[in-house]
Amino acid sequence: MKTLKTRGTLPLLAMLMLLAACGTSTASTRSPTPAPTATLTIPSHPQAFSLDTKGPILPHGSAAAWDSQYIDPGAMVFHNGVYHMFYNGIISYPAPVSVGYATSPDGRAWTKVSKTPVLLSSQVKYAPLTIFVSSVLVQPDGMWVMYFYTLDNTGAVFGGPATIGRATAPQPTGPWTPDAAPVLQPGKAGSWDAMSVASPSVVRTDTGYVMYYTGVASLNDTHGAFGLATSTDGIHWRKYNNPATTDPLYAESDPVLLPGASGAWDGQRMLDPNVVKTENGWAMVYLSAAPPGTAPKNYSAFGYATSGDGVAWHKSTVNPVLSTLNVSDWLGIYLGNLLYQNGTLSLYFDVGQLSFTNVWMATHQGLLNN
Repeated sequence: MKTLKTRGTLPLLAMLMLLAACGTSTASTRSPTPAPTATLTIPSHPQAFSLDTKGPILPHGSAAAWDSQYIDPGAMVFHNGVYHMFYNGIISYPAPVSVGYATSPDGRAWTKVSKTPVLLSSQVKYAPLTIFVSSVLVQPDGMWVMYFYTLDNTGAVFGGPATIGRATAPQPTGPWTPDAAPVLQPGKAGSWDAMSVASPSVVRTDTGYVMYYTGVASLNDTHGAFGLATSTDGIHWRKYNNPATTDPLYAESDPVLLPGASGAWDGQRMLDPNVVKTENGWAMVYLSAAPPGTAPKNYSAFGYATSGDGVAWHKSTVNPVLSTLNVSDWLGIYLGNLLYQNGTLSLYFDVGQLSFTNVWMATHQGLLNN
């Protein structure tokens, strides 16, 4: 529950805000954070993504504004020489998220175009509590298409049951019209994504569309995995299924990327795949967050993976590429978005500072080698 106000609450802030970003509520009575019971193995090499600015590139809104407390770079696209960001804003949690719109000529200096949201959670009739936008693209005919996921308030680590939806608009400022029903649903009971499909990252290709998403098996699943779905029209999707797998978890479909081994920096919660297609194949930046009671405290980080075909993924040997260890007052990294433009990988992400989140930016020139 995103209601923390002072530095005195810092021991719980990172986890509470991450759970809130994933749609999880917490009890109003807070207990002290337990002493660390496990230690993650974190490589000591320099992190590959470098901060592009000395501070946030898009701050939370002013007092009493609809985005006055928490903001993340939900969906981004470079179109007609302009960078476009559709950001998720919220004044408290749990509460419905509203989607704002900002533009930039260079990806660094951003302007909020409208003082009011361009899309409200209440417009999505099948959303139990709220939505989070995570991907956007522009069709050849000029139609703008936005993908989001729904969240409820069950208290599960990943926010309970979630579905993936879509909205369209003739221009980025709207009006945005959500589809009447989700475009991707959780799998059947007993499957690896039976409870939740979330955080869609959609790429248009020469043959159709590809979607990467976070799948969660059950309320007790604390790890998650990344799935793949394809579509010819961006509306009707088919999940990737490897017929060679025999585990009942994968009878209906298969994940394409799993968390690391126990104790690894990404061996726990893995979420938020962000995928781009480049001249040299596919690239992904994904987020991993340590559970409570793990050292280092409030640790979250981004990893990098590549693929030649979009199905078989290989994690980079230089992982993690960016983490909360970069800046001393970062209390957690929660959601990100990746762009590849003019030979540069640009990673946008929201960071907890005091009782707010702000959007930061980091870059890497060219593609990372594994």
